[in-house]
Amino acid sequence: MQKNDVYVLVQPSEKEFFWINNILVGMQKMAVRQEYNLCLFNKLDCSEIITGVPVLIVGYTYRWVRDSAEEAVKRGLRPIIVGACLHPDLKERCNGVDFELTQIIRQVMHYLEQVGCKRTALLGVNRSSIADREKEKTILLMHKEDCDVYVCEQSLARCVDEFIESFKIKPYNGVLCVNDTVAIYLINRLKIEGIRVPEDVMVVGIGNSNLGQRHFVPITSINFDYCEMGRQAIRAWSFIRKSNSASRLILSLPCELIIRGSTGNLNPENSSDTSDYDFGDGNESYYYDPDVQSIIHTEAFLGECDDIDREILYCLTENLTYSEMADKLNLTDRAIKYRVAKMIKNFGAEKREDISAIMKALLNPNEK
Repeated sequence: MQKNDVYVLVQPSEKEFFWINNILVGMQKMAVRQEYNLCLFNKLDCSEIITGVPVLIVGYTYRWVRDSAEEAVKRGLRPIIVGACLHPDLKERCNGVDFELTQIIRQVMHYLEQVGCKRTALLGVNRSSIADREKEKTILLMHKEDCDVYVCEQSLARCVDEFIESFKIKPYNGVLCVNDTVAIYLINRLKIEGIRVPEDVMVVGIGNSNLGQRHFVPITSINFDYCEMGRQAIRAWSFIRKSNSASRLILSLPCELIIRGSTGNLNPENSSDTSDYDFGDGNESYYYDPDVQSIIHTEAFLGECDDIDREILYCLTENLTYSEMADKLNLTDRAIKYRVAKMIKNFGAEKREDISAIMKALLNPNEK
């Protein structure tokens, strides 16, 4: 290991999640600025890592994060956990960078109350996720009698089926989805069922995804600045490497609720916000659910596109010709064709119609 090598242990995934990619982008930008060398790996092989140095751990399930942190400690390393939420028992033993998740969930629930939601639901909980368990715990402490929790035990489709069945018996006014992936899937299903958003039910997501912003019902969502999380993680690594202190360093970053059409563009009133986990029944396969993966894969693809590419993609959903796209975006036909060909290759599609069909299905289902 070289003096300026920053080792980052990343939980393996079938397809990279956009939030992990954004964290790594932020890390890379800060590492370059500080003249550090970012070294990514997905298995703890510390034969070349000097004992006592900090190691950044980026993961999304409790068991993997816990086991990785414990293994790092056994090998004499100093783990820094990077994720949306840190489990309390890990905070006692490890350094970390997370978001002010509890505070923003409380803010969202107060917001839904202020805009008239008297019966709410938390949808899509994956109990292998540290962040999802914190969302569930926070909401139940606030509204144990007035908020139902729908756990994703088998598949996202089945979880949403259960919600819709309950909704038809006794409608909800609002739904907080554990992420934008769930929110997009839910709104698409509700449209098929003839249930209107936000007229019949208001929906809030988490993650402020590109797809959520461009959806036929733009999704009110919590914005997590994952790039900033990556930058702060490198700062934490630098500080801990130079410090001999045994005290724990926990950086909690603020979040922002962004209001859009899925809650009627209604702004909240000005107001102030006045445990244990059980991961035994977590659904580790949640992240490989085909419906989840379809949205995550598309979101990750959009994250790799620049603004012009994204505008072209949205033009594809409108069935515009290359010439029409060129006129609309002030580009040449040749430039449009080059970019489309490159995106087809990067997405893993065979032709432009494949991407267009997927984008249409996610952004505005049933639209021809």
